[in-house]
Amino acid sequence: MNTQNKDPKVFEFLTKEDLIMYTSLILELAIRHLDRYNRYIKELEKFIVENDEFRYTEYKEIEDKLNTPQNHLLNLFGDNSKNAASYLRIRRIMKEKKEKFNIDYIEHDQDNREILNHLYKTRNYEHHVTDSKIMEWGLYRKRQLVAMPYINWPTEEIKINYSEYLERESVVHNYEAAKQMQDYFKKLLQLMKKDYSLLIGKSMKVSRVTHAVSNTNDLFQISENGQSRHLGKRKKM
Repeated sequence: MNTQNKDPKVFEFLTKEDLIMYTSLILELAIRHLDRYNRYIKELEKFIVENDEFRYTEYKEIEDKLNTPQNHLLNLFGDNSKNAASYLRIRRIMKEKKEKFNIDYIEHDQDNREILNHLYKTRNYEHHVTDSKIMEWGLYRKRQLVAMPYINWPTEEIKINYSEYLERESVVHNYEAAKQMQDYFKKLLQLMKKDYSLLIGKSMKVSRVTHAVSNTNDLFQISENGQSRHLGKRKKM
């Protein structure tokens, strides 16, 4: 796989084979994280079915597990930055290199383009704490002060409020939102599989193999080297 570039953090697509290998790795990551996302949605569904009251801490444990693969999937599909490892970037490269690499790709309909755009915008919002969020939070706090004029804010005391239980409506709403996101991820994954099949000239397949023990040393090395490369400390292979 080619990693030689004037900017060592940016992958350069010199050949069709580069694009094939790159897409293969993105698919591998997307499938792995979607498997986890599917598993945690089932866990949330079971939590809703089996409980009449929803303890805050128990719900948050499931939500935190859901958010990790969701954030990875938002990046893998919706990141459009220069060195993003994402389906959006793969599509961009496919269009740029179509004639040079003599490749074909599927045409996205309006619904699929809107899904990709939605994930792009969601990813940009979810992965940053923006002024927009702080401004809305501040307006909410000011409305609270109107309803409770006897309270002073802000003061020297930073008060953190927690709830022991959550309303069922809130939990079900978040579950439905996760199911919608799951549907988006599944649709885009199928599109990426079709694009990959066109790249390699044959129908692709997914096989899942379970090993007795995970080789965490190799995975840690990949992550550590990737971070070094991102920080500019690793210049070449």
